Amino acid sequence: MKNRILSRVLVLCMVLNLFPTISILADADPSYTTGLFAAKFSQNQIFDFIQNNSRLNGLSFDSSWGTSSMSGGHQFSNAHLTGRYFVYKYSGDNSYPVALFLYNNDGTPVVSDEAGNFGTLSTDSLIGLASNVCLTPSGQTYMTENYGDGISGLVAQGTVTKLDVNGLLFVSKNDFGYYIAGNQGYEGDETIVWDNPDTSVTMDALASITTFSDVALTSTQYAVIYNENTTDLVTNIPATQIKTQGIDLSLSGGGASPFRI
Repeated sequence: MKNRILSRVLVLCMVLNLFPTISILADADPSYTTGLFAAKFSQNQIFDFIQNNSRLNGLSFDSSWGTSSMSGGHQFSNAHLTGRYFVYKYSGDNSYPVALFLYNNDGTPVVSDEAGNFGTLSTDSLIGLASNVCLTPSGQTYMTENYGDGISGLVAQGTVTKLDVNGLLFVSKNDFGYYIAGNQGYEGDETIVWDNPDTSVTMDALASITTFSDVALTSTQYAVIYNENTTDLVTNIPATQIKTQGIDLSLSGGGASPFRI
């Protein structure tokens, strides 16, 4: 591909299977089903976050019950999240417009009191239930009317308070903070360096994100995202591919010779 410019984002992660598409009814707002709302996140992309030093603090917390000021027992374990992934949806609520959901790898939403989930979450968890402390009345109405799964799988409603090309900070209604890595998997104890972040994040900005992976990533992979910020398009390959640490990625498209990165 001599003299051709290929803009790509590389991120360190490990390959997971593509997950089934989540059911969204036809009357859902199409403006908010792209960008952040089309991405998937593994447990290696969503973390508890210490804001005063921008450091990841291990796995994320279950904010469906209690408050951040009394957070004992809230942190997810590997057992809670194995075989599962997170997504975001628009909640329809003006104050807490972003909703975090947890799904099983087979595409079914996690609901804490359903058979099969006993023992896989904290006994206090209210994920996917109407009693979830982060669920608002307007959010419940909108999501029930517009999403095939309704509120099933809901971990929390909240807001995005910081966004850059690599990730974002999500704060739940009850003040739990989450760092979301959009295109890289982490171990969970790294320091995050923000790249010219937006701190007045709009829903349109979230729906317009093009640098987040639509494939959930783990801690030994990069997301390789093509055709961003360039008119010199690569064709005949998926928009997102995965680069595993230490393994060459061979690519070809549009009749070009294969190349490695």
